[in-house]
Amino acid sequence: MEIYYIISVVLFILCYYSIGQSWEKQKQIAYLLLILLILFDGLRWENGTDWKNYYDFFIDSSDDRFAIFEPGFFMLNKVVYTIWPNYTFLLLIQAILTYIVLWRFVKKYSPQPVLSVLLFFLLYVSVQGMNRQFWAILICLLSIDYLLSDKKWHFVCAVFVAFTFHTSALLFLCGLFLRRSFSMRLLLMLFLISVMLSLTSFVSKLVDVLLVVSGGDVAMRVMFYSNMDYNDIASSGLMMIVAIAKRLIWIIPILWLRNKKGLSLSPYINLFLNYYIVGLIIYLIFNGSMLQILVSRASIYFNMFEIILIPYVIVNFRRRLSLRLLYIVVYFYGILTMTKGINQYDMPGGNPFIPYKTIYMNQNVQKNVN
Repeated sequence: MEIYYIISVVLFILCYYSIGQSWEKQKQIAYLLLILLILFDGLRWENGTDWKNYYDFFIDSSDDRFAIFEPGFFMLNKVVYTIWPNYTFLLLIQAILTYIVLWRFVKKYSPQPVLSVLLFFLLYVSVQGMNRQFWAILICLLSIDYLLSDKKWHFVCAVFVAFTFHTSALLFLCGLFLRRSFSMRLLLMLFLISVMLSLTSFVSKLVDVLLVVSGGDVAMRVMFYSNMDYNDIASSGLMMIVAIAKRLIWIIPILWLRNKKGLSLSPYINLFLNYYIVGLIIYLIFNGSMLQILVSRASIYFNMFEIILIPYVIVNFRRRLSLRLLYIVVYFYGILTMTKGINQYDMPGGNPFIPYKTIYMNQNVQKNVN
């Protein structure tokens, strides 16, 4: 884990230094952060989730095991392989495009873009390796502009392009119904219903039965991704409480700002908050079911807005607390999230994140890449 902590400290120091700097200076710091993260993601080797599946697919996409992979991802791999049959080349392309899109997104919507870049690393390094889904997420983030400018069909078309990389992208279409401000009473009612459904395991049992009955492609996909060890961890009562708490500490202040002070949230903050709340509801409803891992991964589409919402909370509360102190608090929040995310992959064969391995470092280390 040392390398992850070292990188996080370096990124935090740069981020902390950006406080109070001119926008030009902040951009320079952000570009340095982005370069470090591109190299970290693009030069990895046997590091992160799903390594073997995606590496084998790149080498031989005709293998029947990969029949479930979507056509967009299939074509991307074929094109890159034709240009240069080198997997690191593909990873570098993915990393470069990921951080170009990320920077475009946070520069436009985050009140503290440099902090948002740091948060992206801390909160999502533990899902490094989900290649198909990250391509889909990038396209969905680009589609936000269409949604906010009321270009509904453009938005729908963009999401369907994302769908060709990962089928879970269709969940992002719920944004069509999330552009309005919902009452506190409705949000509270939905939350309580979700908690009740989670505690009674009604949806969990229903999903399990439906999957067994349905069979076919749906069941095959679930079996391909699900791991019951992870489900046991994710569905425990303590983990559910922690998951709820870590979301509510950002949701509640924004709702308080909206209702207590009578503020009208900007259209994009309102949309991002609603997406984030939907992510919490989906997590609660499907917690503990056979879909737990699939839902956990699919919820990234909703949780991704955390990198905008957290800086928004900080900016609006900095009159009460020092901005520098709030940066430190958020950093430790991110560190705890990163540590928990990576440690959840501990298994008898080893952790796919530990030690961090690149084409230049730890090449002699045998890792669990299944």
